[in-house]
Amino acid sequence: MINIRTLKKSEWSEVSQIIFYATNTWYEKNGKSPVFVCAPNDLMFFCETYESIDPGCCLIAEIDNRIGACCFYHPKSTHYSLGIMCVHPDFFGKGLAKLLLNEIILKAQIAGLPIHLISSAQNIDSFSLYNKAGFIPVSIYQDMIISVPEDLFLIPESALLNVHKATESDIKEIVKLEYFLNGKDHSKDLQHIINSSSENWNCHIFKSNGKITGFLCSVNHPSSQIIGLGASKTSAEMDILIKSHLQYFKNLNVLVLVPSQDAFLKESLLKLKAKNIELHLTQVYSTKALPNVRGVILPTFLPE
Repeated sequence: MINIRTLKKSEWSEVSQIIFYATNTWYEKNGKSPVFVCAPNDLMFFCETYESIDPGCCLIAEIDNRIGACCFYHPKSTHYSLGIMCVHPDFFGKGLAKLLLNEIILKAQIAGLPIHLISSAQNIDSFSLYNKAGFIPVSIYQDMIISVPEDLFLIPESALLNVHKATESDIKEIVKLEYFLNGKDHSKDLQHIINSSSENWNCHIFKSNGKITGFLCSVNHPSSQIIGLGASKTSAEMDILIKSHLQYFKNLNVLVLVPSQDAFLKESLLKLKAKNIELHLTQVYSTKALPNVRGVILPTFLPE
Protein backbone atom coordinates (compact mmCIF):
# COMPACT_ATOMS: atom_id res chain seq x y z
CA MET A 1 0.00 0.00 0.00
CA ILE A 2 1.43 3.35 -1.10
CA ASN A 3 0.27 6.51 0.64
CA ILE A 4 0.99 9.98 -0.79
CA ARG A 5 0.93 12.69 1.85
CA THR A 6 2.60 15.89 3.06
CA LEU A 7 5.94 15.70 4.85
CA LYS A 8 5.88 16.29 8.64
CA LYS A 9 8.52 18.31 10.46
CA SER A 10 9.34 15.28 12.59
CA GLU A 11 10.40 13.52 9.37
CA TRP A 12 12.90 16.14 8.15
CA SER A 13 15.88 14.12 9.40
CA GLU A 14 14.67 10.97 7.63
CA VAL A 15 14.11 12.86 4.38
CA SER A 16 17.57 14.44 4.68
CA GLN A 17 19.03 10.93 4.87
CA ILE A 18 17.08 9.87 1.79
CA ILE A 19 18.26 12.89 -0.23
CA PHE A 20 21.85 12.20 0.83
CA TYR A 21 21.93 8.46 0.11
CA ALA A 22 19.68 8.45 -2.96
CA THR A 23 21.68 11.17 -4.72
CA ASN A 24 25.12 9.85 -3.82
CA THR A 25 24.14 6.24 -4.59
CA TRP A 26 23.13 7.15 -8.15
CA TYR A 27 26.30 9.11 -8.85
CA GLU A 28 28.61 6.50 -7.34
CA LYS A 29 26.90 3.63 -9.20
CA ASN A 30 27.52 5.54 -12.42
CA GLY A 31 31.23 6.01 -11.73
CA LYS A 32 31.05 9.57 -10.48
CA SER A 33 32.02 11.32 -7.28
CA PRO A 34 29.30 11.80 -4.64
CA VAL A 35 27.46 15.11 -4.80
CA PHE A 36 27.14 15.54 -1.05
CA VAL A 37 30.36 15.35 0.97
CA CYS A 38 28.77 16.81 4.10
CA ALA A 39 27.07 14.90 6.91
CA PRO A 40 23.62 13.51 5.97
CA ASN A 41 21.85 15.67 8.56
CA ASP A 42 23.40 18.80 7.03
CA LEU A 43 20.73 18.37 4.37
CA MET A 44 18.16 19.42 6.95
CA PHE A 45 19.10 22.85 5.58
CA PHE A 46 17.08 22.01 2.45
CA CYS A 47 13.99 21.18 4.52
CA GLU A 48 14.42 24.31 6.64
CA THR A 49 14.79 26.52 3.57
CA TYR A 50 11.87 25.05 1.65
CA GLU A 51 9.56 25.04 4.64
CA SER A 52 10.39 28.67 5.34
CA ILE A 53 9.57 29.71 1.76
CA ASP A 54 6.73 27.30 0.90
CA PRO A 55 5.31 25.66 4.04
CA GLY A 56 3.79 22.24 3.53
CA CYS A 57 5.05 21.85 -0.05
CA CYS A 58 6.81 18.52 0.13
CA LEU A 59 5.08 15.28 -0.80
CA ILE A 60 6.26 11.87 0.34
CA ALA A 61 5.38 8.38 -0.85
CA GLU A 62 4.97 6.14 2.17
CA ILE A 63 5.30 2.42 1.58
CA ASP A 64 5.27 -0.30 4.24
CA ASN A 65 5.39 2.43 6.93
CA ARG A 66 8.62 3.82 5.45
CA ILE A 67 9.27 6.97 3.44
CA GLY A 68 10.14 5.61 0.02
CA ALA A 69 10.38 8.88 -1.90
CA CYS A 70 10.00 12.63 -1.53
CA CYS A 71 9.54 15.64 -3.77
CA PHE A 72 9.58 19.34 -2.94
CA TYR A 73 7.56 21.74 -5.07
CA HIS A 74 7.27 25.52 -5.04
CA PRO A 75 4.07 27.33 -6.11
CA LYS A 76 4.76 30.82 -7.44
CA SER A 77 2.55 33.42 -9.09
CA THR A 78 3.96 32.63 -12.55
CA HIS A 79 4.76 28.91 -12.34
CA TYR A 80 5.43 25.89 -10.17
CA SER A 81 9.05 24.90 -9.59
CA LEU A 82 9.78 21.22 -9.10
CA GLY A 83 12.51 20.82 -6.51
CA ILE A 84 14.40 17.82 -5.20
CA MET A 85 12.90 14.48 -6.26
CA CYS A 86 14.51 11.54 -4.48
CA VAL A 87 13.70 7.84 -4.15
CA HIS A 88 15.25 5.74 -1.39
CA PRO A 89 17.63 3.17 -2.95
CA ASP A 90 15.54 0.36 -1.39
CA PHE A 91 12.58 1.46 -3.52
CA PHE A 92 14.20 2.21 -6.88
CA GLY A 93 12.07 1.04 -9.80
CA LYS A 94 8.73 0.91 -7.96
CA GLY A 95 7.19 3.94 -9.69
CA LEU A 96 7.17 6.18 -6.62
CA ALA A 97 8.68 9.18 -8.44
CA LYS A 98 5.99 8.94 -11.12
CA LEU A 99 3.25 8.95 -8.49
CA LEU A 100 4.68 12.06 -6.81
CA LEU A 101 5.20 13.82 -10.14
CA ASN A 102 1.59 13.15 -11.21
CA GLU A 103 0.32 14.68 -7.95
CA ILE A 104 2.31 17.87 -8.54
CA ILE A 105 1.30 18.09 -12.19
CA LEU A 106 -2.33 17.92 -11.05
CA LYS A 107 -1.78 20.76 -8.56
CA ALA A 108 -0.20 22.93 -11.27
CA GLN A 109 -2.99 22.13 -13.73
CA ILE A 110 -5.62 23.16 -11.19
CA ALA A 111 -3.71 26.43 -10.67
CA GLY A 112 -3.39 26.90 -14.44
CA LEU A 113 0.40 27.29 -14.23
CA PRO A 114 3.36 25.70 -16.02
CA ILE A 115 5.97 23.63 -14.17
CA HIS A 116 9.69 24.35 -14.43
CA LEU A 117 12.52 22.09 -13.32
CA ILE A 118 16.22 21.54 -13.82
CA SER A 119 17.56 17.99 -14.09
CA SER A 120 20.80 16.21 -14.87
CA ALA A 121 21.36 15.46 -18.55
CA GLN A 122 23.37 12.42 -17.49
CA ASN A 123 20.52 10.73 -15.62
CA ILE A 124 18.50 9.20 -18.45
CA ASP A 125 16.04 7.58 -16.04
CA SER A 126 15.25 11.02 -14.60
CA PHE A 127 15.04 12.56 -18.07
CA SER A 128 12.67 9.81 -19.22
CA LEU A 129 10.42 10.29 -16.18
CA TYR A 130 9.86 13.93 -17.04
CA ASN A 131 9.85 13.41 -20.82
CA LYS A 132 7.12 10.76 -20.62
CA ALA A 133 5.07 13.07 -18.40
CA GLY A 134 5.16 15.79 -21.08
CA PHE A 135 8.10 17.99 -20.02
CA ILE A 136 10.09 19.62 -22.83
CA PRO A 137 13.81 20.56 -22.56
CA VAL A 138 14.27 24.25 -23.29
CA SER A 139 17.89 25.08 -22.40
CA ILE A 140 21.25 23.54 -21.48
CA TYR A 141 23.46 24.60 -18.58
CA GLN A 142 27.05 23.69 -17.86
CA ASP A 143 27.88 22.92 -14.24
CA MET A 144 31.16 24.78 -13.73
CA ILE A 145 33.20 24.44 -10.54
CA ILE A 146 35.46 27.32 -9.50
CA SER A 147 38.20 26.66 -6.94
CA VAL A 148 38.40 30.02 -5.21
CA PRO A 149 41.85 31.02 -3.87
CA GLU A 150 42.53 33.27 -0.92
CA ASP A 151 43.40 36.24 -3.16
CA LEU A 152 40.13 36.00 -5.15
CA PHE A 153 42.08 36.03 -8.42
CA LEU A 154 43.12 39.59 -7.59
CA ILE A 155 39.82 41.01 -8.86
CA PRO A 156 40.24 44.82 -8.97
CA GLU A 157 37.82 46.88 -6.89
CA SER A 158 37.13 49.05 -9.93
CA ALA A 159 35.39 46.08 -11.56
CA LEU A 160 32.86 45.98 -8.72
CA LEU A 161 31.87 49.67 -8.57
CA ASN A 162 28.38 48.96 -9.95
CA VAL A 163 27.73 46.07 -7.55
CA HIS A 164 25.85 46.57 -4.30
CA LYS A 165 24.47 44.33 -1.57
CA ALA A 166 20.73 43.89 -2.13
CA THR A 167 18.34 45.15 0.53
CA GLU A 168 14.63 44.66 1.14
CA SER A 169 13.90 47.94 -0.64
CA ASP A 170 15.41 46.47 -3.84
CA ILE A 171 13.15 43.41 -4.00
CA LYS A 172 10.30 45.05 -5.93
CA GLU A 173 12.66 46.31 -8.66
CA ILE A 174 14.50 42.97 -8.82
CA VAL A 175 11.22 41.09 -9.24
CA LYS A 176 10.16 43.49 -12.01
CA LEU A 177 13.50 43.00 -13.79
CA GLU A 178 13.34 39.20 -13.62
CA TYR A 179 9.79 39.15 -14.92
CA PHE A 180 10.87 41.32 -17.85
CA LEU A 181 13.82 39.02 -18.61
CA ASN A 182 12.21 35.59 -18.30
CA GLY A 183 8.60 35.93 -17.20
CA LYS A 184 9.19 34.41 -13.74
CA ASP A 185 8.46 35.61 -10.23
CA HIS A 186 10.88 34.50 -7.48
CA SER A 187 9.75 37.13 -4.99
CA LYS A 188 9.32 34.63 -2.12
CA ASP A 189 12.80 33.23 -2.68
CA LEU A 190 14.32 36.71 -2.85
CA GLN A 191 12.60 37.79 0.34
CA HIS A 192 13.98 34.73 2.13
CA ILE A 193 17.51 35.31 0.86
CA ILE A 194 17.73 39.08 1.19
CA ASN A 195 16.00 39.30 4.56
CA SER A 196 17.88 36.36 6.06
CA SER A 197 20.05 37.09 9.09
CA SER A 198 22.17 34.04 8.24
CA GLU A 199 25.59 34.43 6.62
CA ASN A 200 24.72 31.45 4.39
CA TRP A 201 22.79 33.68 2.00
CA ASN A 202 23.85 36.67 -0.09
CA CYS A 203 22.32 38.68 -2.92
CA HIS A 204 24.01 41.38 -5.01
CA ILE A 205 22.57 43.80 -7.53
CA PHE A 206 24.19 45.48 -10.54
CA LYS A 207 23.17 49.11 -11.08
CA SER A 208 23.52 51.06 -14.30
CA ASN A 209 22.43 54.70 -14.48
CA GLY A 210 20.63 54.30 -11.17
CA LYS A 211 18.58 51.28 -12.25
CA ILE A 212 18.98 47.60 -11.35
CA THR A 213 20.01 45.72 -14.50
CA GLY A 214 21.09 42.49 -12.85
CA PHE A 215 20.97 40.51 -9.63
CA LEU A 216 22.63 37.36 -8.35
CA CYS A 217 22.27 35.30 -5.17
CA SER A 218 24.45 32.64 -3.59
CA VAL A 219 24.36 30.12 -0.77
CA ASN A 220 27.32 28.85 1.24
CA HIS A 221 26.43 25.97 3.53
CA PRO A 222 28.08 22.55 4.06
CA SER A 223 25.24 21.03 2.03
CA SER A 224 25.36 23.52 -0.81
CA GLN A 225 27.90 25.97 -2.24
CA ILE A 226 26.23 27.53 -5.29
CA ILE A 227 26.20 30.90 -7.04
CA GLY A 228 22.63 31.46 -8.35
CA LEU A 229 19.66 32.40 -8.64
CA GLY A 230 20.30 35.36 -10.91
CA ALA A 231 19.37 37.33 -14.01
CA SER A 232 20.93 40.23 -15.89
CA LYS A 233 20.51 42.16 -19.09
CA THR A 234 24.04 41.38 -20.34
CA SER A 235 26.71 38.71 -19.98
CA ALA A 236 29.23 41.34 -18.88
CA GLU A 237 27.01 42.33 -15.95
CA MET A 238 26.53 38.69 -14.93
CA ASP A 239 30.27 38.07 -15.16
CA ILE A 240 30.93 40.88 -12.68
CA LEU A 241 28.15 39.69 -10.40
CA ILE A 242 29.59 36.17 -10.32
CA LYS A 243 33.02 37.50 -9.41
CA SER A 244 31.49 39.68 -6.69
CA HIS A 245 30.26 36.53 -4.93
CA LEU A 246 33.61 34.75 -4.88
CA GLN A 247 34.51 36.57 -1.66
CA TYR A 248 32.08 34.25 0.17
CA PHE A 249 33.86 31.10 -1.02
CA LYS A 250 37.55 31.64 -0.26
CA ASN A 251 39.44 28.34 -0.31
CA LEU A 252 36.28 26.50 -1.37
CA ASN A 253 34.86 25.00 -4.55
CA VAL A 254 31.71 26.79 -5.72
CA LEU A 255 29.27 25.71 -8.43
CA VAL A 256 27.81 27.97 -11.13
CA LEU A 257 25.26 26.84 -13.73
CA VAL A 258 26.26 28.65 -16.91
CA PRO A 259 24.10 28.87 -20.06
CA SER A 260 25.86 26.74 -22.68
CA GLN A 261 25.16 29.27 -25.43
CA ASP A 262 26.84 32.12 -23.51
CA ALA A 263 30.37 32.08 -24.95
CA PHE A 264 31.42 35.26 -23.15
CA LEU A 265 30.51 33.96 -19.71
CA LYS A 266 32.05 30.53 -20.29
CA GLU A 267 35.31 32.04 -21.54
CA SER A 268 35.54 34.38 -18.56
CA LEU A 269 35.06 31.54 -16.06
CA LEU A 270 37.49 29.28 -17.89
CA LYS A 271 40.11 32.01 -17.38
CA LEU A 272 39.48 31.50 -13.66
CA LYS A 273 40.28 27.80 -14.27
CA ALA A 274 36.66 26.76 -13.81
CA LYS A 275 35.99 23.12 -14.75
CA ASN A 276 32.98 21.59 -16.44
CA ILE A 277 31.67 18.68 -14.36
CA GLU A 278 28.15 18.02 -15.65
CA LEU A 279 25.29 19.25 -17.84
CA HIS A 280 21.79 20.14 -16.68
CA LEU A 281 18.62 20.76 -18.64
CA THR A 282 15.84 23.15 -17.81
CA GLN A 283 12.53 21.52 -18.67
CA VAL A 284 9.00 22.87 -18.78
CA TYR A 285 5.55 21.33 -18.60
CA SER A 286 3.10 23.76 -20.18
CA THR A 287 0.11 23.92 -22.49
CA LYS A 288 0.82 27.57 -23.29
CA ALA A 289 3.54 29.35 -25.23
CA LEU A 290 6.53 30.20 -23.04
CA PRO A 291 7.75 33.80 -22.67
CA ASN A 292 10.84 34.78 -24.61
CA VAL A 293 13.99 34.82 -22.51
CA ARG A 294 16.04 38.00 -22.60
CA GLY A 295 19.49 38.54 -21.16
CA VAL A 296 21.28 35.97 -18.99
CA ILE A 297 19.54 33.62 -16.55
CA LEU A 298 21.41 31.63 -13.88
CA PRO A 299 19.34 28.96 -12.10
CA THR A 300 20.20 27.24 -8.84
CA PHE A 301 19.38 24.06 -6.94
CA LEU A 302 18.55 25.88 -3.70
CA PRO A 303 15.97 27.28 -3.83
CA GLU A 304 14.82 26.21 -7.29
